[in-house]
Amino acid sequence: MKTTMLLLILIMNCSNMLIAQSDDILVGPISMQDLLDLPGWLSEDFLTYQPNREYMEGIPQHMHDIEIICVLGTWCSDSKREVPRMLRILQIGNIEPEKMRLIGVDRQKNSPDGANVTYNIERVPTFIFLRDGVEIGRIVEEALASLEKDMLGIIIRVQEE
Repeated sequence: MKTTMLLLILIMNCSNMLIAQSDDILVGPISMQDLLDLPGWLSEDFLTYQPNREYMEGIPQHMHDIEIICVLGTWCSDSKREVPRMLRILQIGNIEPEKMRLIGVDRQKNSPDGANVTYNIERVPTFIFLRDGVEIGRIVEEALASLEKDMLGIIIRVQEE
């Protein structure tokens, strides 16, 4: 009897955890507070990520006319790793967080505002860099070298054109 009761409690707790995880899928525009409210989102990767100073020095001076659209999955491990790192880059570079707009998608990469179609999203996170509303580059899922190096390459290339 005790074993059956223990098993029943364990099953109920597991099903509650699954429900809680599905509740953590945020779609559409997401605020910084929304991410802060999600357990485990802005923790170790935000606190410990140390971007390369060499690349960080050039980023702030080239960000004045750049906007970043970040399409992410709150359910996605790559998003949980890369988005806090990008936020850390913005923080260290003294770049206002409003420069990056966050948009959540579900597991099928759909968003009620149509961002997945507008920005042709296939993988998350996708950081889309815009200058005067026109896409100038993107980082998809993970950086080729590092977020800060790839980001600097995108925004400097724009300045040279």
